[in-house]
Amino acid sequence: MRILYLFLNPSEEKLKKILAGEIPSNHLCGFVELQRQGYDISFKDTQPRGPLRKLTGLINEKLGFNLKDLQVLLDLRNYDVIVVKGPFSTSITIACKFFKKKLVYLDSILRHPKNRLRKIIYKINLNLASGTIMYSAAQMKLCSELFKVPLCRFKLIPFAIDMPFLKCQEKTGSNSEPYILSVGQDLARDYKTLFEAVNGLEINLKIVTLPYLVKDLNFENTKIEILNNLTYEQLFRLYADALLVVVPLKKWGTEYSSGTTSLLEAKALGKAVIATCSAPMMEYLDHGNGVIYVEPENTKRLRQTIICLLENDDARIKLENNGNYFIKNKFNMDKFAVAFGTYLTNLL
Repeated sequence: MRILYLFLNPSEEKLKKILAGEIPSNHLCGFVELQRQGYDISFKDTQPRGPLRKLTGLINEKLGFNLKDLQVLLDLRNYDVIVVKGPFSTSITIACKFFKKKLVYLDSILRHPKNRLRKIIYKINLNLASGTIMYSAAQMKLCSELFKVPLCRFKLIPFAIDMPFLKCQEKTGSNSEPYILSVGQDLARDYKTLFEAVNGLEINLKIVTLPYLVKDLNFENTKIEILNNLTYEQLFRLYADALLVVVPLKKWGTEYSSGTTSLLEAKALGKAVIATCSAPMMEYLDHGNGVIYVEPENTKRLRQTIICLLENDDARIKLENNGNYFIKNKFNMDKFAVAFGTYLTNLL
């Protein structure tokens, strides 16, 4: 069985950094682990090339299409199973049907489309693909109902992180000034509510995110620090020294697995976590088992929970100690790769 991973962007540099121990392997979604387990596996990116590159890019951007490089489509003939990590691409789906190849979309549904045409495109791809991997049972059910696609078209394999890499990065907490940490770079993060919740509190807040996600928020609070472009050594040192970690989500972000990486990283490093209540995240850890969930966009409730943990060391330490072993044992990339490899093998 020959497997081809298709990534949206070039990934050669990521692979080099993973092999050098600079970034965790979950950046390539099981590719490295499958390779180590002996699978015949390769990857390519799907960026359009050649003289029509600019025109194709314009069509994709303006019309919401996802046209791919022609040579990549032709190369699909040389593989048995195609794994797409990125948005649905009807051109890839049709090419796989034409060449009689198995096609799997990996976590391709992020925010549910409101555009009717895009919903139709999603439904076509879901029905024509061999399967779509989802990280949450709740999201599977929602997508099945939304797109009117049988539940059997989806496969649940929980998200995982590179635990050996995380263990190598563990640090002893320093005596730095106490702070709350929040990490996340997707549009579903609700930093507005978090800003409001800590306003006036005698605690620093460090947020690792993309600047444009917080550009419209009030920075008058000098205890708030925005960080970006960190190495993983710097990021995990921030985790280690944080008093607690907050994972805030907008209400619409609770429909899919946003925040899961932050939750798993924080718990694997033994941190107390406050997170927005979302069905997908609650599949990974129950309320009270290392994490306290609060209602989305509820500033008052988030503030109360933060104050409670800041003032009650015993409650915070109990959260720090709960759920860590469970997370490390269940949600690691080696187990993800075993489950995913078995699923791909069974398609043939």
